[in-house]
Amino acid sequence: MTPPVVVISSPSNGAAFTAGTSVSFAGTATDSEDGPLGAQLQWTSTINGPIGAGTSFSTSALSVGTHTIRASVVDSTGLPGEASIALIINPATSITLSAVGYKIKGIRTADLTWSGATTGVRILRDGQQIGTGPSAGTYTDNIGGKGTGSFTYKVCETSSGRCSNDVTVVF
Repeated sequence: MTPPVVVISSPSNGAAFTAGTSVSFAGTATDSEDGPLGAQLQWTSTINGPIGAGTSFSTSALSVGTHTIRASVVDSTGLPGEASIALIINPATSITLSAVGYKIKGIRTADLTWSGATTGVRILRDGQQIGTGPSAGTYTDNIGGKGTGSFTYKVCETSSGRCSNDVTVVF
């Protein structure tokens, strides 16, 4: 009698993901006496405990930290088989935005400052793109016009679409 052979085909050993990202797992289990046992695979994390079952599944609920992921199975004679990989879940960064509104000779203007993006950003005023910028930076919006009004700003990463908090400037 020989124990089952378990192989984790995805993700690769040492792979890193951002918290909240869906991670897809795939693996196989075969036994010389019982044949394919993939449907009986049990997947566990040293941080989160049981995380899935079968030959493939996805989860976005892994906690931040370095996990040892184990795929294990037991054959009909009670012999165990397992494979393991290391997996890193990094904290999700947040994009923070601040804005200051002021008037120059009565003309409305707003200075925006942001940080925390990992790629360049689109700058939005009231849901419409008004410009682009680097991952951290400043932007002066020459709104124009005089009088009162309010404008809501947001910056969103161009690659992921992840956005900052909304900031409203009131004149």
